[in-house]
Amino acid sequence: MKIKKIIICLLIVIFGIGNVQIPNAEAASKIKSTSVTVDSYDKYWTQFYSLIGKGYNDITLTIKGDAALKIKNELDGDMDYPFTPDSSYVKKYMDKSNWKIPYLVDFFSYKVFYKFDPNEQDYIEDEIYYEDEVKFDNGYYSITNLGKDMYTEWNGQYFLDYKYEYMWDVDFYGAEEEKYMWSEEKQELCVTLELEYKGEFDNYTFDHDNMLKTFDKVKSLIKSWKMDSMTDYQRISKLNQYICDHVTYSSFPDQNPGSGANALLFGEAVCQGYAELMDIFLKTMGYETVLVTAYAEDFDFTNDGHAWNIIKINKKWYAVDTTWNDSSKDRTKYLLVSQKEMKDHNGWALGNYKDYVLSKTRLSKNSKSKLKLK
Repeated sequence: MKIKKIIICLLIVIFGIGNVQIPNAEAASKIKSTSVTVDSYDKYWTQFYSLIGKGYNDITLTIKGDAALKIKNELDGDMDYPFTPDSSYVKKYMDKSNWKIPYLVDFFSYKVFYKFDPNEQDYIEDEIYYEDEVKFDNGYYSITNLGKDMYTEWNGQYFLDYKYEYMWDVDFYGAEEEKYMWSEEKQELCVTLELEYKGEFDNYTFDHDNMLKTFDKVKSLIKSWKMDSMTDYQRISKLNQYICDHVTYSSFPDQNPGSGANALLFGEAVCQGYAELMDIFLKTMGYETVLVTAYAEDFDFTNDGHAWNIIKINKKWYAVDTTWNDSSKDRTKYLLVSQKEMKDHNGWALGNYKDYVLSKTRLSKNSKSKLKLK
């Protein structure tokens, strides 16, 4: 138990670890693209989140008129990035029943474009022209010299794809206006959201694909367990036991240790992975639950980063810590427990922790409480 808690102190560093690198060919083979045109501000945001929830990972959205200008101004301003689980845009426009979106949005970023003019030879030669890569024909920049996948022609304008930055100075890739295509004449905005660095040697497409596989596998497992007749205690006890049996605590596994998907598919994780996998199971079943990332007292009574779950049953909150259950002889020690039993877990990183005060007693094994499953 003490050894396990010592390892937990590595959590803060480990949260940022991404491991296995995936070749371009594999990443490119998993792209699911779509393009949509919308006519209102609200539809712009809801379409993005809806499509992400359906598994699309390359989404182009076009909008015209006053709503387009409004969104452009927001993207140019100091708005919070709209594609993170804690974004105000996600909270406002996401379909609350589509709980999968928060797991998927972190994989995405804006596709970056660089607008250029084929007639601006001097500017291109002086600033961003590599002689061995770009050629001029009769005094003009030769579009035909570029592959069709290297640039986009849109509304009579030309935009170089960010993936081909090797042709240009890196200084051009910090400006906000390069993340979309905009036509002043038509008041039209085109934004593409895609898997981050999908064309590079990375693990983003791989992790995104694993998350989608996990949703399907979790749903299949729940169905095979025939849990409709079980009580809430029996169901969550089974989930806790399954995770403890199939996941091993590892600070440096082959896959990202903070991912619930990788915990399920590869059997190794740190506390974040344990808790995220429990969160996925619970939300698939329809429980109101929160993944807590906070602190826990280790053997020397110092606070180290940790993650666990709280679940609402009959209007009361209970806590489950599968990581510490896995390291304990009694795997139910932190199973649906009370505030008092979680006294060594503190510093909860929740927006309003007073809304999540745990029950004064743990949930009884004999409780007849039984949520109707989705």
